Amino acid sequence: MNKRTRQKETPAILTEHIARREKDPQQGSAARANGELTMSDVAKALDIHRDTLKRWIKEGKIPDPRRNSKNAYRIFTHEDVKEIRILMQRRKDTTNNVEAGHPNRKQDARRAHEGGE
Repeated sequence: MNKRTRQKETPAILTEHIARREKDPQQGSAARANGELTMSDVAKALDIHRDTLKRWIKEGKIPDPRRNSKNAYRIFTHEDVKEIRILMQRRKDTTNNVEAGHPNRKQDARRAHEGGE
């Protein structure tokens, strides 16, 4: 069995990677060409976890972005980030409106169950 092992990232190797990235910031990220964003980039911009973004896509809360033809990574644009922010704000506003109308939902449910209202 021919198993590839990952080379240990020593300080010298890390320094070399950083130096290469400083020379060519596009290196190692096909998604970053033309201002495109990765899942991690979008998650950072929205201040959410990357897994949350994946879950929202899976649940259909936000549209699934196009994929990179070389590696099938999801590719977002800055416009996608703006749209997701708008959707997040709408959901937040809707949640706040529901909670404002029902300050004590447990008590309301208890009354309904007991036949009080």
